[in-house]
Amino acid sequence: PDSVVMAAAAAAAVPTAEEVVAAVAALYAPVAVEGGGDEARRRANEWLGEFQRKRAAWDVAAQLLAGAASKPEQVVYFGVLTLYTKIRHDYRDLTPHTMLALRDSLLNFLIAYRTGPRYIVERICMAIAALAIHMESWQNAALQLLSCYGQKLETTLVLVQLLTVMPEELHTSKFHVNHERQQQYDKELTAAAHEVLSLCFAFFAQASDANVQKLVFQCLLSWLKYVSDPSVLTCTPLVNVTFDVIATGTSTQLFEVAADVACELIHISAHVFTHQASLAYEPEKLKHYELLLSQVMARMTGLVTQHTTQQKRWPDAVTASICRIFCYVGDDYMPFLLQGSAVALGIVGVLLDFTAYTDWETLTLALDFWHILGKEVTEQRDQGAEGTCQLFSNHFRALAQSVLQQMVMPISAVAVNSTPLQERLDDYGNFRKSQLAASLRDAAVGCGATATIEVVVACFAQAAAEYNKSGDWRFLEASLYGLRSVARCVPEDMESQQLQQVLESLPKLPAVLQLQTTAVEVVGRYDSWIHRHPPLLQSLFEYVMRTITTTGGRTRSSAILSFCDLCQACSDEVMSHYVTLKTPCRAGGGRFHGSVPAVSRMRKAGPVSGRPRDSVVSCWLRNIIASGKPHGGSLVAAVPARRGGCARHHCATCVRAPAIRCRDATATARLAAAQPWLCLPLCETIHCGVGTVTHRAAL
Repeated sequence: PDSVVMAAAAAAAVPTAEEVVAAVAALYAPVAVEGGGDEARRRANEWLGEFQRKRAAWDVAAQLLAGAASKPEQVVYFGVLTLYTKIRHDYRDLTPHTMLALRDSLLNFLIAYRTGPRYIVERICMAIAALAIHMESWQNAALQLLSCYGQKLETTLVLVQLLTVMPEELHTSKFHVNHERQQQYDKELTAAAHEVLSLCFAFFAQASDANVQKLVFQCLLSWLKYVSDPSVLTCTPLVNVTFDVIATGTSTQLFEVAADVACELIHISAHVFTHQASLAYEPEKLKHYELLLSQVMARMTGLVTQHTTQQKRWPDAVTASICRIFCYVGDDYMPFLLQGSAVALGIVGVLLDFTAYTDWETLTLALDFWHILGKEVTEQRDQGAEGTCQLFSNHFRALAQSVLQQMVMPISAVAVNSTPLQERLDDYGNFRKSQLAASLRDAAVGCGATATIEVVVACFAQAAAEYNKSGDWRFLEASLYGLRSVARCVPEDMESQQLQQVLESLPKLPAVLQLQTTAVEVVGRYDSWIHRHPPLLQSLFEYVMRTITTTGGRTRSSAILSFCDLCQACSDEVMSHYVTLKTPCRAGGGRFHGSVPAVSRMRKAGPVSGRPRDSVVSCWLRNIIASGKPHGGSLVAAVPARRGGCARHHCATCVRAPAIRCRDATATARLAAAQPWLCLPLCETIHCGVGTVTHRAAL
């Protein structure tokens, strides 16, 4: 058919440079408020994508670059992008002769356009680097470029940009090139590494512009990542130049990339520890790594001294980068730190000081290091190396103190210093729950639960004095939150008079909702410890019940959860506290209106002892927490099914919903006789609005 012939002819038609320019103009044209601008851009993008896949794109792209100085930047960029795409995916279209001609034209265009927009210059460099990988006849490309363009100052800058992308293009792009060529090209880069670094240092010394120096450091970083021959690194002033920039800290932009180079040097020098077995067979290479390690450690010692002389404070703009450098040392040099030398303890001390910063990034980096160190200390303790663990015991105690200070809630939703960590109260709450609480547990791992509890209790005593002085309850809440965070690290058989005194003081705390919430959560977290100390149970049980009946929202939900935890851990003792429960049950019409989230988050460690009394208490407590109304109401939360203890029945009053009845009639009668108001909620009905009842194992 004619339509098929016309479509085939259109597909075979060769796009002209004018058509491509028009499509590029349509792609980058400002989108009008009305008139279908988005649709026109979509069609132009699809057309240009189809164009780049055609063989004719080689010639058209070359035409777009001719006379580039007088053409729009978008057209020039698209021409360069097309050549880069074709080189990567369709290089087989080129013959050896055309490949050589393309290389010369791209190099000439790069030199001529070197003062153009940086994003176009970078794309040209990427195209040349991609061509160098595929072009096997272009051997030692980096060395040839150095000899051709490294002698003149006006071409050195663009040469540095080209050298930056050459290693990156090999290792970050997926080329259709055989493995032998990749290995050959990698060896060529390694051979040129010394000359490239020498050029960078010479150019860095001549350049006075910080942006130019940043480009030099980016080139150094690129070659460090992909060409890490230690003999090249030790015979150049790379370490000193990098750490000199960090020590002065005059330029923020330059500081960031210099910190990246320093971190890479630290990682490379750590081969002494991480590749010790393999380097034993290469003594010459090991010698260079050890020399590099000594150079880095000498400069790190200088940073530790500078940290002390600056009163442990760095400019805000460079704090995160400095912390990142020390964290790299802490992570990669961990075997050295565990030796406990003066230099090692100095580095650990600096990382401890960073935990006092309120900047989000800095604090997170520092706390991550302490998590790693805590794991290492645990492994050393398991291996019987108690001496190594004692080296950092005081540091972990200090970490606990620092974290407790970070746990103090901000005064308002927006913190005074407007740091990212405390911009909003909700964000801070999430950070405190996920990061700070975990770090406090890391401290407990490092120095022991007893020492951590001592730190928390001391903080609580200071907070109480602060409250009596200024009325600020936030420090009290922070110390209690810390106590809550380390609860699962505290052994049940641990005896602590200080902890007992703190728990005894909870019912006497000020009636502040946030403070009450944290206090009742502490009660729930220490349920097993309270079970081993019966004198605490009555006052804390009454405190939790009072919180349930007098508060609402999250505070009440937390109190209900703590109530369930106490019943789980202290099932035998709960029977003696029904008089305590009588008043709130009557006030609530025979039940607690616990919120759905509170009941659904009940944590069950396991079933109770299984005696009849436990079955009665379990069933009755579920009724109190979960039931909505005695008859005709809806169930606030599902009550899970259980084998034995209770059986399903239909309510004698309301047959529409199933009921749960205790099988232990003796216990039921005894409780009903003692407390008649318990009879109905205990034995008769637990309603579910959807007509089903599930039954949880046990409180």
